[in-house]
Amino acid sequence: MTPSKVADLTTEEFRELVREVVLQTLAELLGNSDEGLEPRSDVAAEVQRSLAAVTAGGKTTSMTRLSLEELETLADQTADEFMEYVDPDSPPLSDYALSRQGLYAS
Repeated sequence: MTPSKVADLTTEEFRELVREVVLQTLAELLGNSDEGLEPRSDVAAEVQRSLAAVTAGGKTTSMTRLSLEELETLADQTADEFMEYVDPDSPPLSDYALSRQGLYAS
């Protein structure tokens, strides 16, 4: 028998309902931003080569190998973009917040 009111739901049923609503809302808001876009020809060709290698029993290949300088530049760009969304007066995260104990529930 399916409950007809939220008040009749168990805690677990309510959590599942909220989870479904949140996921559905996120899917509607975010959508697929790549839908309708065509990949660059070099990316498409690399994907085809990778798929062919896997089909033949091999492993996928890395599309790009970055030098240390390129990796550092990419990391700096990512940090700069991230900071566009963070209040400059926000306090830094504590060492605990970034530790294994801080990331996982005990």
